Amino acid sequence: NNNSFTGNFKIQCLMENLELISLASNNLTGPLEDGIGHKLPRLREIHLFDNKLSSTIPTTIFDPTNLTAILMYNNQLTGSLTANMFNGASHLEHLYLNGNKLSGKLDDFVSAKGLEALKKLRLEYNSFSGTIPDFTGMPSIEVLYLYNNSFTGSLNADKLPPTLKKLKVSNNTLNNEIPSKLGEFANLEVLSLNGNEFVGKI
Repeated sequence: NNNSFTGNFKIQCLMENLELISLASNNLTGPLEDGIGHKLPRLREIHLFDNKLSSTIPTTIFDPTNLTAILMYNNQLTGSLTANMFNGASHLEHLYLNGNKLSGKLDDFVSAKGLEALKKLRLEYNSFSGTIPDFTGMPSIEVLYLYNNSFTGSLNADKLPPTLKKLKVSNNTLNNEIPSKLGEFANLEVLSLNGNEFVGKI
């Protein structure tokens, strides 16, 4: 971390025992190559945040069966998130993709079968759109950051898991009333709703 490495991020050979890649806060550019997961079958964590990577996210990056953390925030990644990317990510606990150029709706993403262990999901500062989908298929999630995107419609508390400790949906275009059921979320410590179009009483 915190060097001045440049150029593309490429895995040149099979590294069967490597568990952690941490090349954060450098000047890496270009696309993420397809096949990363095949060359790093025992990878547990990948830290590539604060670079200038610019491509869609290859599905194979999620292939290592013991993967617990993907931290690729503050890059220039594009494209959308789909269920087939994550169906095998059964141990993934931390997914930080905030501060990129990702877009599209999240409905397909939340239908993934492999995200039961996910605890922290950070997707803020992207260009995701549509309504906020049903996250109850992620029963372990504690941190959900969706602020500074382009979400519309109502905030439906029935689509949020009761395990949430931190929920931030600020600076979207959400409307209608703030659901009173949020008051029943016993674990909720942080709730950020500012910069929307909510109406009614608090």
